[in-house]
Amino acid sequence: MIRAFFTTMVIEVLVLFFVTAFVAGFTEKMSIRRAEYGLVIFAVIDFLVIGLTIWAYRTLALMWGGASAPIWSVILLGILALLIGVMVFFATVVLLNR
Repeated sequence: MIRAFFTTMVIEVLVLFFVTAFVAGFTEKMSIRRAEYGLVIFAVIDFLVIGLTIWAYRTLALMWGGASAPIWSVILLGILALLIGVMVFFATVVLLNR
């Protein structure tokens, strides 16, 4: 279970890093109004990644551990994924600050 937990957290951080780089690069030459749309797109992708992180953790825990993940670890993973998502979102806001 621990291996599945940390694997999904690392994958989430990597995916959000690449999404941040893509959104920052994509909106670099845009006006401020259009750059706001980049943040909205990032926020939607961020929520999707959080949901997929929880799904991936439950799937990996079932495959690797042979049992369903305990509910407390799923809740902890969801809270940590949300906190990481919020921090990366604020980093994206700072990158897009003009």
